[in-house]
Amino acid sequence: MEKDVTLTTQPASTKELTRGLSDALLQDVKSLGNDLRRAVLSLHPFKHLRHYYSEVTGRQLNVTQTWRLLRVQAAFFCTVFCVGLPLPAHLCLAGWFLYEAVKCKKEL
Repeated sequence: MEKDVTLTTQPASTKELTRGLSDALLQDVKSLGNDLRRAVLSLHPFKHLRHYYSEVTGRQLNVTQTWRLLRVQAAFFCTVFCVGLPLPAHLCLAGWFLYEAVKCKKEL
């Protein structure tokens, strides 16, 4: 069974193509601006977390030290709560936890 389909096209002018591209570029720049604004606003909870860790540790922490504490916690939870993993994976996670704990101890 043979099917013949005929497609017709209309030649677009260069002006129409350029206008379409500039509109698309403008939309991309606007969406990038919105994404950056959302990223800056998303750091607001991080400030609260940094202040919380500062109160708990009893000293003023900077952003790097706060990220270090978060990585130690993530490594700990991955090591403890990933139960179904094979032994080599657990050893890698334990190594990651030890590495992050030592780096955190040096920074704090």
